[in-house]
Amino acid sequence: MHGLDGLDEITISKNTSVIEVTPDYMKYFEISPAELGFELVGSEKLESLRGGNPPANAQIIKDVLDGRRKDAARSLIVLNAAAAIFIGGKSDSLKSAVNLANRSLDSGEAAKKLSQLIELTNTEN
Repeated sequence: MHGLDGLDEITISKNTSVIEVTPDYMKYFEISPAELGFELVGSEKLESLRGGNPPANAQIIKDVLDGRRKDAARSLIVLNAAAAIFIGGKSDSLKSAVNLANRSLDSGEAAKKLSQLIELTNTEN
């Protein structure tokens, strides 16, 4: 997948090109953030979301997971999390996967999972 605005992920400023590859077929389609209920953002706001250094990126993610950011950063994370949920077979559509991703953030479950991952990966065996 590739955002038509140049991001290397699903984007919230334009459509995203996707090629679905299975053993039986290849299918091209586009994901429209507006069709999934997201407000499109302009290029100036998108620039503020482009990747920075690892600590800055990690802080953005933590702020979203902890509920301190409800802006375009959250939308971008929700949309990409929804794609992972859908691809992983936990939802039958991208639209319902968006709902699952939002619920995970709102309930604190996403933040809890990140804390568990950090603890697990920082433990010496």
